[in-house]
Amino acid sequence: MNEAISKEQYRLKAKIIFFLFSKINIFILFFAYVLTDSLDGFVIIYAGVGLIIYRFVFSQTKMDNPYKIFLLQHISNFLKNSRKK
Repeated sequence: MNEAISKEQYRLKAKIIFFLFSKINIFILFFAYVLTDSLDGFVIIYAGVGLIIYRFVFSQTKMDNPYKIFLLQHISNFLKNSRKK
């Protein structure tokens, strides 16, 4: 029983923090910035579209490698390179 529960927990969707570092979120951020001319519009579009995309499009699970995500990959490479020098 415990094995079945632990396997199912890794099929759950990754937390929203992983979505915030993904390529699609950066695209949404840029898209919302270009389309709006006020802070209110930016926040509404970014939050609304971001939540919809996270719910229906973002498919990373807890089992996936978190360093496949765009910004986390570049941050980890930067830290690795800075430690070598």
